[in-house]
Amino acid sequence: MQRKSVQDESPLLSATRFAYPANIQESLGKETTVRRSIHPISNWQAFVHLVRLNVGPGILGLPYAVRNGGLLVGSFGLVVVGILSVCCFFFLAHCSRILTKRVGVGALDFGQVAFLATMPFSSFFAKLFQRTVNAFLIVGQFGVCCIFFVFVSDNLLQVLRACGVSFGDLSEENASRLIMVGLLIPLVLGSYIRNLDKLAGISVVANVLIFFGLFVVLGFTLSHLNLPKSKLYGGPIKDLPWAASPSQWPIFFGTAIYSLGGIGGILPVENKMKKPQQYVPVMIVAMTVVNVIFVSVGVSGYLCFGDNVMGSVTLNLPCSSSSDWLYAIVKLYYAFAVAMTYFLQFYIPVTIIEASMGWTNLGKSDWSRRQCLSSYVFRTAAVVGTCILAIAIPQLGLFISLIGAATGCCLTFVFPSIILALTVAFEPTGKTRRCLVNVVCFCFFFIGLLGFGFGTYSSIKGIIEGFSSNSASSKFLCS
Repeated sequence: MQRKSVQDESPLLSATRFAYPANIQESLGKETTVRRSIHPISNWQAFVHLVRLNVGPGILGLPYAVRNGGLLVGSFGLVVVGILSVCCFFFLAHCSRILTKRVGVGALDFGQVAFLATMPFSSFFAKLFQRTVNAFLIVGQFGVCCIFFVFVSDNLLQVLRACGVSFGDLSEENASRLIMVGLLIPLVLGSYIRNLDKLAGISVVANVLIFFGLFVVLGFTLSHLNLPKSKLYGGPIKDLPWAASPSQWPIFFGTAIYSLGGIGGILPVENKMKKPQQYVPVMIVAMTVVNVIFVSVGVSGYLCFGDNVMGSVTLNLPCSSSSDWLYAIVKLYYAFAVAMTYFLQFYIPVTIIEASMGWTNLGKSDWSRRQCLSSYVFRTAAVVGTCILAIAIPQLGLFISLIGAATGCCLTFVFPSIILALTVAFEPTGKTRRCLVNVVCFCFFFIGLLGFGFGTYSSIKGIIEGFSSNSASSKFLCS
């Protein structure tokens, strides 16, 4: 049943205790007045989308995360982080549902939810909050693009060396950087794609390769667990620390949060559903499956390789002999899939930035050549910039932990808790219930703030130390 037009009811858009301005829909954009998807998706399709959004290449860094937490702390921590993240996903979806009813629109994105939740208190801070959320989303996506350069180059380097390709006197780090430079041309050309439909086929192929590779990685780690005479680790499970040094826990937290970086896709999936009222149970089931996969990969990878586990567990897979052909193929599959996924990750922040600049109608008669050229120059500079960051920062793993702590903690914990507290303030609910919600919001806000503070500090400290020692040995992947 289609929603009744808000303009037919009143010159003001009425909330319970606040009247939104009549032009609020224009501020949000015309696309929000109806459901954005012409072809709605079923519950099963929504489930698949949610699993895919959260099970990306970042999952391969979870064994390294467990290493920084310890066997007990890391394993239990992954479960706790997963549960808390799902709660915040629910907060965001719940607030979106309330706010869409308040203003009579069909769909909202993350930034628009932040804007509407804050609007009753201050129109200035509402716009500022929306821009802040979008800025964190953009920084997080560009951070993913940076690590994709490292992941692809490191995996290709291992396979090329196994095939006998020589890089002369170049060190491992410099050989990897050389491969990054070689990736620039195809990635720059791919960044010029403006139609998301043209990336659909790439996305399907990348998804198949990623899940195939994940199945092989899980099979390897589960069949080579760290037994007393393990050839991979060289010691019994009892020698693994139950808890790592507390100074390493922020790195664990940042990596885990970054791996669960699918909050940006929570609302778009709901907006496309045929029955959005059934979204919450679908999301709970999907995220339960995701958390099981996360814990399985993280714990089994650490048990298999112990303290030798690398930033991406694929880098621990053997490929030196002819009998290791399957694992060499997995490295190539993952490298190709991640390179293809780069375009999808790159599309989101670039589209937001170009929309703010007015570069959205390429090919239309009102487009000048200068605008067209500016758009292509910007896309080229953005790809080159992500490559330069990947090359320049010696401790790129800590840089990605920084992105996870700074953007991930804020997007997953801080912002949804603020939005929930602001939204409930104008709901017809009892004082006791409102106080309880505020306490819960404060707890999640405090957790996110701690993760942001300690994770950011630890990562920046490690990066500075890496520059001082000119070391680039601690690189790891995320999603």
